[in-house]
Amino acid sequence: MEGLIGGIYRYCEWIMRFAYINILWILFTILGFIVFGAAPASAAMFAVSRKWVMGNHDTPIFSVFWDTYRKEFVKANLVTFFMFLIGLLLYIDIQLFQQMKNIFAYVISFILMGVLLIYFAACFYLFPLLVHYETKVFQYIKYSFLYAVSYPMHSILMIVGTVIIYFVVTTIPGLLPVLSVGPLSVLIISISYRVFSKKTQHMGIVNVHFANALK
Repeated sequence: MEGLIGGIYRYCEWIMRFAYINILWILFTILGFIVFGAAPASAAMFAVSRKWVMGNHDTPIFSVFWDTYRKEFVKANLVTFFMFLIGLLLYIDIQLFQQMKNIFAYVISFILMGVLLIYFAACFYLFPLLVHYETKVFQYIKYSFLYAVSYPMHSILMIVGTVIIYFVVTTIPGLLPVLSVGPLSVLIISISYRVFSKKTQHMGIVNVHFANALK
């Protein structure tokens, strides 16, 4: 379909896709009792978004979502748990050093705040890595930090895009149930996929075995 009608049709089609994947994420998060469902549901959502970003717009959404949710259920929860644990430890350390009233404590807390910022950036790479590569649990965590440090501009773009989407869906509450995490996953996977597509030697940190372990 060409022209104005074709443009409107494609626009509506993408809205429906985002709404569908958003609803699937909510349902499968609840299916896992939220605590155990959010991580695999997020991995499944990113797997679908990855297909779209790679040009497979006609991919069977539910099939890819369910297969990823089922296969990555344990791994996604383990990766998320350890990443959460790292963030919790960083937060506790910062709180402890801020309670100390000496220069050394201030310097350490300042350094830890910088590490915490890197941690937040690394969180954006976690699920894209999970659905793009096949490796061990701690490797995902390791390389999420390495990508965050090696590509700061891409990390900043993810953060800025997330903030913009957050303000849009909170300003228009009706969008929250249907157009929130779906567009966010496409934004994050689009930026991270560009990073993953770069040649390994340009990074200088990702080993060949990891780079070749594509899903």
